[in-house]
Amino acid sequence: MLPPNSLVADRDLAWYAQDWWQWAFSMPANQSPVRDPDGRLCGVNQDGPVWYLAGGFGTARIHRSCTVPEGRFLFFPIINTAVTSTPGQTRTCEEVREEAALNNDRYVHLMVEIDGIRIPDLQRTRIAPETCFNLAGRASPDLEPRSFYPTATDGFWVMLSRLPPGDHHLEFRAFYTNPESPEGNAVQNISYDLVIE
Repeated sequence: MLPPNSLVADRDLAWYAQDWWQWAFSMPANQSPVRDPDGRLCGVNQDGPVWYLAGGFGTARIHRSCTVPEGRFLFFPIINTAVTSTPGQTRTCEEVREEAALNNDRYVHLMVEIDGIRIPDLQRTRIAPETCFNLAGRASPDLEPRSFYPTATDGFWVMLSRLPPGDHHLEFRAFYTNPESPEGNAVQNISYDLVIE
């Protein structure tokens, strides 16, 4: 795992956290790697030196298989949230940043394991960018054009250095409680069988 203050291709991890959300919002729902049950969509809209891996929405237990080109960094949220201002709303950047922080103030458990090796000290992976962004900044021209600014994200994110070619297994889990939410507790339990080639 790269340290949280790392730069990858001259970008800090806060930039990648915002770009991950723009990537996740850049395709129609039926092509979304976040909604993908088995990994068949893991390559949608991937480019550049960093390959994004998706979690799931709300409570999710998902096992995926994914082939990743050799030489890519891997970036993914253990657990995260984004809060946006929809067209017609007048919310400030500070308001959406405060709301985005709420769930991650209440996390209970974080776990990341790559090839059977558990990564320690995951509390230090929290990223809460000080700026806001437009969630639809990378949306396909085929989608209805909208601006979702300001959007803020807050979460626990991991940037893995380039894995050697071959088979790898990644698991990441998070559990948090939110007594103010109708859903209450949320659990993310995501695993990937990765082939680097």
